[in-house]
Amino acid sequence: MRQKRKAISPIIATLILIVITVVAGIFLYGFVSGYMGMLSTTTSAPPDVQITPVSYAIGNNTISGALEVTITNAGSSSVSIYPTGSFYFSNGTLAGSATLGTISYSTSSTGTSTVTFTPLTSLTLAPGKTTVVIIELSPSPSNYSVTSGYSYYIKLTTTSGYTITSQTFSP
Repeated sequence: MRQKRKAISPIIATLILIVITVVAGIFLYGFVSGYMGMLSTTTSAPPDVQITPVSYAIGNNTISGALEVTITNAGSSSVSIYPTGSFYFSNGTLAGSATLGTISYSTSSTGTSTVTFTPLTSLTLAPGKTTVVIIELSPSPSNYSVTSGYSYYIKLTTTSGYTITSQTFSP
C-alpha cells in the first residue's frame, strides 16, 4: 500500500524563501555597516610634543634628583599631560617614577636658602607653546640612584592616551 505524501504548498514555500532572504539581508547589512563603521572611524593624530632635558641637579641648592626639561607642543591642538610618569634606563629597564612640578627658592631671615618642589596637578600646552618644568625622579626600588655615566629617558602620557618619550639624558 502506498502512502500519499503531503508537501507544502508552493505559496508557503515561496514565503519561507522570502523570509530567509530578508533575514540574511538584514544580517549582511548589519555586518557590513559595522565593518565599514570600524574602517571609517577617525582617530586623532598623535600629539607632536617634544621633551628635551636641559639640566640634571644632584644637590647644591637644588632639588636632589631633579631634571629640568622643556616640553614643546609643536602640534596644532592643545595637549594635556598627566603630571606623573616613569623614567627608564636607556636599555628600557624601569628606573622609577617621574613627577612634574616647579621649584621655588626662598631665603630665611637667618640667610638659610630653601628649595621647594611643588608637584603640578595638571599640564596643558597650547599649540606652538613651550614650557620649562622640573621633573623629580624617584628611583625604584629605593636603593637605585640616578647615576652619572648611565643614560635615561622619561615617558609621560597625555590624557588622550598617547605616550611621549623624552630624548635620553645622562646626569
